[in-house]
Amino acid sequence: MSKIKEEFRDDEEVKDEPGWLPGWWMGIFYFTIAFSVYFTIDYHLIRNWTQEKQFAEEYKSAPAAVEETITLKADGSNPFRGNNAAVSEGEKMFRTMCSACHKPDGTGLIGPNLMDKEWLHGASDKEIYSLILTGVPQDKMKQKKSPIGGPPSPMPPKGGAPISDTKILKIMAWLAEKNSSLIPAK
Repeated sequence: MSKIKEEFRDDEEVKDEPGWLPGWWMGIFYFTIAFSVYFTIDYHLIRNWTQEKQFAEEYKSAPAAVEETITLKADGSNPFRGNNAAVSEGEKMFRTMCSACHKPDGTGLIGPNLMDKEWLHGASDKEIYSLILTGVPQDKMKQKKSPIGGPPSPMPPKGGAPISDTKILKIMAWLAEKNSSLIPAK
């Protein structure tokens, strides 16, 4: 026991020797500095790389991602009415974006029933398209109460989702397919 006490005494002086890190450590440190200087000079001065150029190249290589904007016909009707592919897409989008308020089948939850014959804010494609684009504030709601009880909820513009005009028209094509009381034009 006494031998251990002699080896580990608390009153021993701790030697603090100032000095550099080991040579291999300093070598890695200096290499990373040199590499970052080389990388910066190569990309920004030699290759003349900029974010603007990279964005322009990526934008050119992805033209399929840009969707053509389609709006109502001159008479105010939906150009996707009767287009089976658009109706199918519209149903999927409705179930994704609108079903929280109108239920997946459109019969209404906190939003009004879209499958009955009563349209609260107009029954033509032009009126419904305008309503979806601009939304309906609380004070303009014509619905007396929510089908689940309580006051009706306002509808935000575009249903509160980042949705294009073309997708709105496809959703409306599905609505028109399901509810014949939505008329093409007045």
